[in-house]
Amino acid sequence: MNGEPPKPNGRHCPDHGRFDERFKHIKCDMKELRKTDDSQWGEINYMKRLFVWVAIMVALTMIGVAANLMIAIAKGEGAMIAWDAVPNHVFTRAEFDDPNHPGSGDYLDPEVFHELLSIRLATGWPMIVHGAVGGAVDVDGSWGHASGSRHLVEKGACALDWHFITGASAREQARIVLSAGFGGIGIYHDWKWNGAPLPIGFHTDTRDKFQVWTRREGQYLYLL
Repeated sequence: MNGEPPKPNGRHCPDHGRFDERFKHIKCDMKELRKTDDSQWGEINYMKRLFVWVAIMVALTMIGVAANLMIAIAKGEGAMIAWDAVPNHVFTRAEFDDPNHPGSGDYLDPEVFHELLSIRLATGWPMIVHGAVGGAVDVDGSWGHASGSRHLVEKGACALDWHFITGASAREQARIVLSAGFGGIGIYHDWKWNGAPLPIGFHTDTRDKFQVWTRREGQYLYLL
C-alpha cells in the first residue's frame, strides 16, 4: 500500500489508518452514500408521507361512504326505519319507543331520525334520547304534550328531545345542531336528566317553516 486511500466508485475517501481494507471500503461507501444520496432519501421520505396521506384520505372517504350508506338504509324505502341497519351502539329502536307502547319506535318519522343519525355519526358523541319520559314517540298523548305536538303519532311522530354526552361547550353543541337539517330547534337550559341539571338539551323536529326557540323562566322566546 502506498498510503493512497481507496477510491470506491472513483471518488476520494480519507485514510482510515489501521482498519482492515474491507472496513475502509465499507466506511467510505457509507459516507459517499450519505453525501450523494440525500436527494434520493428525501424522495423516499416524501413518497412515504404521500402514501400515508393518501391512505388517510381513502380511509376517511370509506368512512363517509359507509356512513351515508347506513343513513340511506336506516331511512328506509317506506314509512318505517330499517332498524336492523343501525348498529346497536349508535341507536336502538327502544330508545325512541313510547314507554307505554313497546315497539312504537317504528312510528318515528325517518327524516327526523336521519338528521339525528347524521349528527351522531359526524361528531361521534353519544346521545341520550328522552324517549323514557315521552320525549320521542307519543302514541296517545299521555305524556303531556300539546294537542298539536309533533311528538304525537297522529302528527307524524317527527320530533325528538335529547342531549349529548360530551365535554364540548353548550355553545359548540348548539352550533352543531343549528347547522343540521332540522326544521325546528328548541334549545333548553332548564332540563334535568336523572335529577341533575343539563347544560343544554335540544328539541328537534321537521316542521316546514324553520324556527328556533328557547325558554327562560318558563317563557318561550322565538328567535325567528
